[in-house]
Order: sequence, then structure tokens, then C-alpha cells
Amino acid sequence: MYPSGRPRGLVQLTLNKGWVSEIFVSLQGEGLYIGAKQVFVRLSGCSFGCAYCDTKRAWKRVKKADISGKKEINPVSVAAVISAVKEFGPVHSVSVTGGEPLEQPEFTLELLKGLKKAGYKTYLETNAAHPAELKLVLKYADIVSADIKLPSATGRKAVWKKHREFLRLSGKKAFVKIVVTGSTAEKELLFALLMLKKVSPGITACIQPDQALGIKGALEKFGMALSKGILKDLRVTPQVHKIAGIK
Repeated sequence: MYPSGRPRGLVQLTLNKGWVSEIFVSLQGEGLYIGAKQVFVRLSGCSFGCAYCDTKRAWKRVKKADISGKKEINPVSVAAVISAVKEFGPVHSVSVTGGEPLEQPEFTLELLKGLKKAGYKTYLETNAAHPAELKLVLKYADIVSADIKLPSATGRKAVWKKHREFLRLSGKKAFVKIVVTGSTAEKELLFALLMLKKVSPGITACIQPDQALGIKGALEKFGMALSKGILKDLRVTPQVHKIAGIK
């Protein structure tokens, strides 16, 4: 069951138009690229709906997108998005995030293509549960930030099979984020780490405590799992943008 009014997926109107929530510039606050200046293109619509999500406004399609402080009628064209991105000047990369970008795969494909053509490094942030859609866009994604979802944290069903296939496809372009909360079961975290070792042993995995748990709480709660040395590159990283009080 999904909350009332939240779509299971987004109807793609055209290849060159899609549903956008907002576009803004900030520093990346999570994962492997903390501190990198990025333009964030946040798309609308996500059928997963994690309990800890801090962008629930992007779960549903919105009539108007917030682009550089101006309201634009949805769906928005790829050309309009790239024009807005250019206004922010030089950046490390452009994050196509959500919502869930791979629930608008055709638009995401055209957007990533357009960004690459314009000379930008592309950063795809996804729930890693859409392997078939990843195949469509992977060629044009320079970096893939793959969120591995632990059911005890998300409040949703496990999607381990989809995660495995997604990681096999994404290869060296991907790094993993795993959000942990006070409700996260240590056995699930261990299961996820062992899965990563089997599927993609050289991958970088960032354990990301939510704000309520924090780094200290995560180390205390998951010390056994973190100390097993399952992965060569396992990190515990905070949500820096929340600590800094920026978007």
C-alpha cells in the first residue's frame, strides 16, 4: 500500500519533458562527494517512500517547479533545465536526484545526455531499485549514488534482488549509501554488507546515520558490524548539509 495520492510511477508525456520539483545550487552533503559544489535537479515522484525521507515534498508530481526561485509550469523541458543549470556557473557536477529519477527514465536519459553535451559531469542519485531503467541511462551517468534500502529503516519491503542486479550493472561508476536509524536492525546491515562483498567487493560504501542517531550513536549501535572488515572501503559519514544548516 502507498499513501493516498502518491503515484506508483510517473506518466512520461514526452521524451524531452519531465516533472521537476526544484533546481538549486549547494554543496553535496552526503556520501563520497561531501563538500562538492553541485547543481541539484530534483525530479518529482517516488513510489518508495522511505520513513526517514527528508524530501517528502518530492514524492508527488507538482504543478509548478521551483527553478532558481522562479515557478515554472510542469512538465519542464530538458532545454529549460539545462538553461537553469548554466546560470549557476562552474560546478563539480550536476546531481539528478529526486524523488526518484529512474521513475522518469526517458526524461532522465535525455537530461543526462543534454548535460553531458553541455560539458557537465553527471551524478545520478537513485534508490538502486530500477535496474532495467539504469541500463537505459548508465552510459550518460558519470557517478551513480546508489541507496541500499534496509527495510527496518525504510518501513518498506526489501528489494535485495533488484539491488543486486542494479549493482552488477552499475559497476565502477557506483558507490553505495546505506541510511541507518535507531530502528535499523544490525542483522540487516550485516546482510547488506555481505551482499556488497559478493556482488561488488571493491565498492565504496558510506554508512549514513540519520540526524537523530548521529555518528556516535551509529558507532555504538553497529560497532560489531562495522568492525568485521567485510568491505575494504567502508565509511561512516554524516549528513553535512544538515549540520551546516544549508539546503
